This record gives sequence, C-alpha cells and structure tokens, in this order.
Amino acid sequence: MKNKIGWILYLSGFIGAAAIGLLESVNMIPTWNWVPYVLIVIGLAIGFLNITNTEAVPVMVAALVLGAATGILAVLPAVGPVLEAILMKIAFLSIPIAIPVGVRTMLDKGK
Repeated sequence: MKNKIGWILYLSGFIGAAAIGLLESVNMIPTWNWVPYVLIVIGLAIGFLNITNTEAVPVMVAALVLGAATGILAVLPAVGPVLEAILMKIAFLSIPIAIPVGVRTMLDKGK
C-alpha cells in the first residue's frame, strides 16, 4: 500500500509539475506562489514512502542533473524559457525526493 501511494504521488506530481511549468511559461495560467511548496511536500513524501536503498544513487544523481539542467537550458532562444519553467517545477519535486534518501543513506553508512 505504501509503494502504491508513493507511485501515485510520483506520477501525479511529475505530470502536474510538467503541466504547470508548461502552462505558466506560455502564460495560459498565472504564476501561483504556493505550487513550489506543494511540490516540495510531495517530493519529501515520495522520498520517505517510495525510494529504497538500492535506488538511492540513481535518485540522487537524477536530482542533481535536473537541478543543474534547469538554468543551463534557459539560454536556448526559442524553447529555453519553456524548458526552464518545466524543469524548474520538476526540480521542485525531484530534489526533495533526494533529501530523505540522502539522510537514510548517511545513517545506514554510519552504522
């Protein structure tokens, strides 16, 4: 049951983050200041519920790559702002996923 809730949170969070980023970037919806906070809470919940120790390294690498790619792609003239907005919202979801995974990994290595 716990994994199913985590999977639903992950899928809805990822799709929702990408959709909101896209719609905000083309000015179809206003910029909502509360969306990043919701994505951070969902990301933390996913990290606690759904990520196992065997998935720790890929999750942390993916979070780092998404965080770094957010600003780099903004320089593309035609699609840069759209990609930046989408990746920014996805980063608000994915980076908090890595926080409980990193803490759990450090605690396991310290034993």
